[in-house]
Amino acid sequence: MSFVIGLVAALAVIAVPLDRRLEATLVGDLTSSMATTARAVREALPAADSSLQPAVVALARRVGARITVIRTDGVVMADSEHDPKTMVNHASRPEVRIAIRGGIGVATRTSETVGRPFRYVALPPQDGRIVRLALPQGIVASRLDRVRTLIATGAGLALFIGLSAAWLISRKLTRPLERMTSAAAAIADGDLDRRVPEEGPAELLQLATTVNRMSTDLQTRIDEAREDRRTRDLVLAAMDEGVILVGS
Repeated sequence: MSFVIGLVAALAVIAVPLDRRLEATLVGDLTSSMATTARAVREALPAADSSLQPAVVALARRVGARITVIRTDGVVMADSEHDPKTMVNHASRPEVRIAIRGGIGVATRTSETVGRPFRYVALPPQDGRIVRLALPQGIVASRLDRVRTLIATGAGLALFIGLSAAWLISRKLTRPLERMTSAAAAIADGDLDRRVPEEGPAELLQLATTVNRMSTDLQTRIDEAREDRRTRDLVLAAMDEGVILVGS
């Protein structure tokens, strides 16, 4: 039982930091994947601004993400989920600000346009256009939950195997100990013909051999004492009858 408690406690201690590291790794991998997809989308966009909106809508269906094309002054040129003419200037969006400065903008926030939380990745401008990809945060959380479920299932299976192995090892040790205890108790009660089973690990085997040897020696000494007493009783009985017993 103490082994099980210790194992569960150890798993509980490492679970929280492991989960945080897992989340950071998965989100980082997802961000890299989104940036790669955004580059592919950028290469597939038509040169003519008039063709951007239908192209963005079609590409969004293919990649499974929201696509927004933004000018360097923040004006939205095309968006796969909203009419760009009705959208406010995006120059103040955190991921867009980073992209305008030449970096890859990354942010997780609620969209002011559609009112849902998204994970955003915006590429630096090319030909005066910033391509931004967005995935609903629910999808990100769902992917993370699936991985967590797989890891939890694997951990549960590993725990079951570990506990089963520990139980088998414990039984392998406790059974010889139980037999040894029972035999030792019988010997202590006077059953000197009883022997401790010589089985189990080397340490238990050595202990069983020692106990059996002591029991055998004790039995031999008791038998010798009984024989001496029997002989002495015969001598005394013969003396009472006036007969001298020689060499008996």
